[in-house]
Amino acid sequence: MAKINNSGLRMFLFCVFLGVGLASMATSILAEELLGMYLAKIKLQHVQQTNCQLEKLVTDYEILIGQIEIDPNIVRRLGTINLGAKPNEGNVAYPQATSQQLAAARQAITERIRTTNNIPEIPDWILRCVRPWLRGSLFIAGAGLIIVAFTCLSTPKLTE
Repeated sequence: MAKINNSGLRMFLFCVFLGVGLASMATSILAEELLGMYLAKIKLQHVQQTNCQLEKLVTDYEILIGQIEIDPNIVRRLGTINLGAKPNEGNVAYPQATSQQLAAARQAITERIRTTNNIPEIPDWILRCVRPWLRGSLFIAGAGLIIVAFTCLSTPKLTE
């Protein structure tokens, strides 16, 4: 019964040492590719967000062009809004915003944009693994664990 427990413990330790050693060697070898994968994912999400913003702008402009085709007087009203021209209509009240109000609105909008930005960051462990001296030490530690697993924890020779 003791031999079964000893061999079971030996097999468990062999699997742990071999698994950790292989994982550390694979990580050290593939660190640059993992970094490239995360950078590509970040670029892809940034491009997708930019495309969504462009699609929203296109639909907004299409709606605006459709409204201009329906009502040509809208161009005059848009000119007062976009160009800051003084309105000619005497009975209409137009709100005047101060520069402080506009700055506060701009700051609120940029903070909202920053908080809704869902671009993932590169994990710290990948940034650490990319460093050359850490890659080398990770590779050597993994190789050492594999050597220990095969030399010390492999199946013992049967003696008769």
